[in-house]
Amino acid sequence: MRECFCPVCEAIRTVEFGSRAETLPVRGVDVEIEAEFSRCTVCGEEFADAESMDRTLQAAYAGYRHKLGILSPDEIRAIRARYGVSQKAFGLILGFGELTINSYESGSLPTEANNNLIKLVRHPETFKELFGSNKDKIGPTQRKRIETALTCAEASAKKPECVAERAPGYGCEEPRASEFTGFMQPDKKKLFRLIVAVLFLSGAKLYKTQINKLLFYSEFAHFRDRTVPISGWPFAAIDYGPVPDDFQILLGEGEKEGFFRSEPDSTQLGELFSIAEGVNPGTITDSFSDAELATIKTVVAKLGRKSASELTRLSHAERAWKETPRAKRISYEFAKDIVAV
Repeated sequence: MRECFCPVCEAIRTVEFGSRAETLPVRGVDVEIEAEFSRCTVCGEEFADAESMDRTLQAAYAGYRHKLGILSPDEIRAIRARYGVSQKAFGLILGFGELTINSYESGSLPTEANNNLIKLVRHPETFKELFGSNKDKIGPTQRKRIETALTCAEASAKKPECVAERAPGYGCEEPRASEFTGFMQPDKKKLFRLIVAVLFLSGAKLYKTQINKLLFYSEFAHFRDRTVPISGWPFAAIDYGPVPDDFQILLGEGEKEGFFRSEPDSTQLGELFSIAEGVNPGTITDSFSDAELATIKTVVAKLGRKSASELTRLSHAERAWKETPRAKRISYEFAKDIVAV
């Protein structure tokens, strides 16, 4: 409870907060959301203040984006940042108005056509073509910066090499954004938190193979449904199925930094992983967005009880593994064909 102005009493009153399921139309699409409201403890009337109305609107927009695959402001910002381009220049390159990108990154909903075009320029070759047609509209300093970033993006996209089996001890560098990272800059610490979340939600110690597969399905399912992965870490195809690139080094680093720990399992002659002492899994899971956490929960609910061999067999049925050469990185473009979740 708190005190605020009641528009019915026209006075400062103590109010209670609540929420209820509602369906709101957004551009002709019905979206189910949890609408917030306040209830005056004196007159009993319900009302919504400006902040609650804004949160409800943003929730409706988020639901609309999810239903239609519309990019979020953060996703648009990440695509633009990949090419080192300003909001105004990005809009000019795409043929939009000068302020269009600013409005999208501030929360406005893109039209379906504009959304699809922004998705297309995640591919460097598409952006390069549009940039070539419109670069005369941009100043020389901005052009130079874009050309440099574009060169890096093209080189990264054409380099699917995998060092997944590299010996531990060299350190694990964060790769650049490319089709192998879901077109975002990978976040190693977020991947460590994802491992903690998977361990917590599964309620059991897990073998390395189980963790690798649950990470793969979490990242690729989220990219399929939200057009952006969770951590953006690249995965490679090896004989045992998809694994995080540099997974041996990666797990060693995560254990060293205190996210999780491993112990030998004498029965299976393997390693079992669990959450490290002192780690609060609730705090870790709270660090994910609602959409990310929903994806992780879905994956763990469907696959978390399966054995390592069962998960390996499932992953071998995926196009992502079957059509990627061994020891090469897997393109997130295969996410649309994921079938296990």
